[in-house]
Amino acid sequence: MDDMPFSKLDITPTTRRGRRVVNLSNIVLDRLYAGPRPVTPAKKKDMLDLLPFIPPVSHGFFQSLQTSSNVRDIGLLEDGSR
Repeated sequence: MDDMPFSKLDITPTTRRGRRVVNLSNIVLDRLYAGPRPVTPAKKKDMLDLLPFIPPVSHGFFQSLQTSSNVRDIGLLEDGSR
């Protein structure tokens, strides 16, 4: 894996009195992906099985997820969860 260039971001508060204010509006972030990332069909099925526990206002998001069998599932995380 290629090393990523190091960059520094100064988030020092802009005022000393009262509530700390940090101006992050000038930060430009490059997009990592050109569009939505697909999930595996099994992962989408699992998420759709959980719809009864998700507020109805969010159902459309989960139902519209794109799937692809070419997506690499990273498997279990270090702590044993997914």
